[in-house]
Amino acid sequence: MVAHLKEFFPEECQNIGEPEVRETIQYGIEQAESHSILTEQHVCKYIDLMFALGRDFEIDPALPWVREILSDETMADPGERVDRLCSLAIEKQG
Repeated sequence: MVAHLKEFFPEECQNIGEPEVRETIQYGIEQAESHSILTEQHVCKYIDLMFALGRDFEIDPALPWVREILSDETMADPGERVDRLCSLAIEKQG
C-alpha cells in the first residue's frame, strides 16, 4: 500500500513522510472496516479516497455526498458504495 500511495499520490506522501503514510494506512483500514469494507481492493480504494479528498473525508461537511453514499442502505454491498464514492470523486474533481 505504501508503494501504491507513493506512485499515485507522490506529493502528498512526500509532504507527510513515510511514518505518517503508514499511520494513515492503518487508520484507513480501521475506518473502512467500520463501514464493513473488508476486501483488499475496496480498502485500497477507501485509502485512495482519503488521500484524494482528505484524511477524514467521510465527516467533512463540504462533502455531504460521502455520508449519503456510506449510509445508503439500497446498496447492500459495501464494495458498491466504495466504487460509487470513487466514481463521484473523479467526477467532482474532474
